[in-house]
Amino acid sequence: MSGIFMKAALIGLLVIGSSIAAIEPAAAQVWGDGWSSEDAPPPPWERRPHSEPPASWNDVPRSNDSCSPEDALRRARDYGVKRPAIERFSSRWVYVGGLREGDYAQVILKNTPGCPYTDH
Repeated sequence: MSGIFMKAALIGLLVIGSSIAAIEPAAAQVWGDGWSSEDAPPPPWERRPHSEPPASWNDVPRSNDSCSPEDALRRARDYGVKRPAIERFSSRWVYVGGLREGDYAQVILKNTPGCPYTDH
């Protein structure tokens, strides 16, 4: 009795699976890729570049009472960060990231002369 039930269940699953496999591609053809012509993003060659370049140290007003980029990178290297890069900066903090012992590390420095370390 259980053998007949198992065979019937297996045949039912095969029928359901094959019908789903046949219907799914047909449904995709009917509905398209999900974008109407008005909502579709432009292709990459027609995209306009961003009007504003990313913030950099050149955009920050410089004075003698701030941490210079060279000092920040030097302090990060002294801390053991390899290939340091300035990630973010503000009027109070300078965030320098890189690799230390094979893992990502971020050093937070105060934006004052000499770039002292901080626990933030």
